[in-house]
Amino acid sequence: MAGSSICESVSTNESCVCNSSVLNECLWEPEVPYSIALVVILAFSYIVIFFLAFCWNTFVISVFMKDRYLLQEPSSLFLFLFAVVDVLQTILAIPFYVAAIIGGGWIFGSTDTIREGVCIAVAFLFCMFLFMTVHLLAVIAFDRYLFIVHPLKYRQWMSLPKAVCLVSLVSIVPLILASLPFFGFGRLGYSPVVGVCVFRWEGERPYVITVAAEAMLPIIATVVFTLWTYIHVKRFLNRRHIRQMSIDMTTVKNQRVQRTLTRTFVLLLISQAVCFTPGIITAFVGFFVEYRNIPSTVFVIDFLIIVSSVAINPIIQTLSRSHFRNYLTLLFHKLRCQQRELTPAIEQCIESRTSNGEGCITELSSTSIVNTNQVPFQADNITASTQFIECYDIDPIHGTLV
Repeated sequence: MAGSSICESVSTNESCVCNSSVLNECLWEPEVPYSIALVVILAFSYIVIFFLAFCWNTFVISVFMKDRYLLQEPSSLFLFLFAVVDVLQTILAIPFYVAAIIGGGWIFGSTDTIREGVCIAVAFLFCMFLFMTVHLLAVIAFDRYLFIVHPLKYRQWMSLPKAVCLVSLVSIVPLILASLPFFGFGRLGYSPVVGVCVFRWEGERPYVITVAAEAMLPIIATVVFTLWTYIHVKRFLNRRHIRQMSIDMTTVKNQRVQRTLTRTFVLLLISQAVCFTPGIITAFVGFFVEYRNIPSTVFVIDFLIIVSSVAINPIIQTLSRSHFRNYLTLLFHKLRCQQRELTPAIEQCIESRTSNGEGCITELSSTSIVNTNQVPFQADNITASTQFIECYDIDPIHGTLV
């Protein structure tokens, strides 16, 4: 293992110097071997992040694929690209990190050349997708600001061609940042501190400063636009509340809207603070303190939090949109409706998929529905129609099964 017998502490920016006799072993194993408890915690955390990120981002992409007309809207285009980037980062990086942690080092490749190639490729893809995520969050916040604060000018300022240009820009900038190590500015490789392949910060202070400073710009922009939008909407609701009070209108709904609004924007801001702030703080602390003097556990936790952004941010961003909340509600109702058993007449009507939905609803409203416990109850017209629409895909305009 890469311990005191392999690496010697030296007064340089490098964390260790490897003995030539065990060079290969030192290059591809953590500087300090992880305890069994830490390996279990890290592996479990990465696996949970992987499944959450993969399932949720796949759900978002599938919604856009089903309702492709949504992609004609700039805001939906940004969110779609955001989900695609996160699912690619999830698939192309996290499995390698889980295997490296469980295997006690970088195990991909039978020779140093192959290991180095795979390591650099994974580090490059992770860094590029991470930079794209940060920039796309800023674009989404800016788009939300324009749509809410300047609704009359939104179509003029954020047309679909302009949105495509903006998407191209936020794709090129991260690509350039992640490619700088290939031109001698910075390094990509295996980090013995965090035990995975990322961009190396030891002895690369100019590169770290450049990356941290550039990453701060979109993060600050995201926070500013989110706060600005929240303040604008809060003021609007307060003015409406005053008008309602003046004409003795109920304010219960207004208060509920304000609570929902506050909760949504607080979650948006917290997701930024939780996912990216710890890593940036550690990077700036490194300007004044040698990185080798910072406990390796700090870097491990920072990196885990950064990786968690592929699950946390998509969930919060999509739950703030009614379209996705409606899809989740519909999915929940369908799962719940699978526990019911309809009468044979209704099942035949549904299976034929040739009758119109209105006929099925009429038949449903005049028959009994039984649950899995075989307890019958009579459904009235409204309840039956609602249950039928919730359980099955019905075109609400034409009233037909789809």
